[in-house]
Amino acid sequence: MSDTRADALTACRVRRREFPSRRVPERLAPALHRPSSVRGFFGTLLMVVSLSDPAVGLAQVPSPGANSGADAIVLAEIVPALAGSELGDVPVAPAPALGRSRVVTRRQVLASLEAAGVSPRGLAIPARTTVERASRRLEPSALAELAQPVVARSLAPCAVDELRIAGRADLPPGEVSVRAEMRRPTLTGTSASGFVFVSAGGIERRLAARARLRCPPPVIEAGRRVRAIVTVGRIRATAPAVARQAGRIGDVIRLQNAATGVALLGRIVDADTVELVQ
Repeated sequence: MSDTRADALTACRVRRREFPSRRVPERLAPALHRPSSVRGFFGTLLMVVSLSDPAVGLAQVPSPGANSGADAIVLAEIVPALAGSELGDVPVAPAPALGRSRVVTRRQVLASLEAAGVSPRGLAIPARTTVERASRRLEPSALAELAQPVVARSLAPCAVDELRIAGRADLPPGEVSVRAEMRRPTLTGTSASGFVFVSAGGIERRLAARARLRCPPPVIEAGRRVRAIVTVGRIRATAPAVARQAGRIGDVIRLQNAATGVALLGRIVDADTVELVQ
C-alpha cells in the first residue's frame, strides 16, 4: 500500500465485540484499511469542528427551532362537546395572543368550516364566543431556579455557583419543560453563556443565560499519551495517540495518532481514553 493510501489505523489493536475468537473476521478486515470507512473518522474530522478554540464547544447539540405554539382557535373551543374528536381539532379562527381574548362569530365559524370542507349540520354554534388565552409570567429568578439542574448537567463536571437569566417568559398554564444550550468554558474560564429554552402548552421561549462556575483541573494535559477509540459497527478499534491540548471529561481536544501522525479530534472519556468524534 502506498504512503498516500495509508490510514490512521495502521498498527492499531482491533477487538471484535461479539465473536468468540479474538481474530478479526477476514470479511471485516479490509474495512479497517479503506480510506472511505476509516479515514473519514480519523482524517476529515477537522472539517467538522472549528479549531479556533477547540476547548470551547456546545454542551448540548442544538435542538430544532422554537415552536410558535397554538396559533389557531379550534372548533372544540366553540363547541365544547367536540373536545377530543377529530372534528373538534378543525381550526376556525386565529388564536389571540397570550393574556388576550378574541371574539369569534358564528359567521366566522361557518366560513372556516366551509373552507375546510366540513359540514356544520347538527352543530349548535353560538352567535358569539369569547376565547381567552390564559398567561402566566415567569420572572428571571423563577426561570433560573427551573433551569439550574438542566444547565448543571450540560456543563458537568463544572459546578454552577450562580445562574442568571435575562428577561421574563410569558407562557400558558401547564407543566414547564426546560432545555439548555450552553457553551463549555475554556480551561481558564470561570463562566459559561448560552441560552435556556422554556416551553409550556406548545409555546417555547428562548432566553439568554450566563452561569458562574467552579471547574475541576484538566484530567488530560497536553503531551500525554492516551488511548484513542472508535467504533465502526461491531468493531472497536484502538490506537495510541498523543494529546495536543489539555481538557476535562467531556471536552473535545486535538490529538495526534502516535503511529501515523494523523491529526484527530476526540472527546475525553477519562484520564486515559479519548473517543474520536465522528
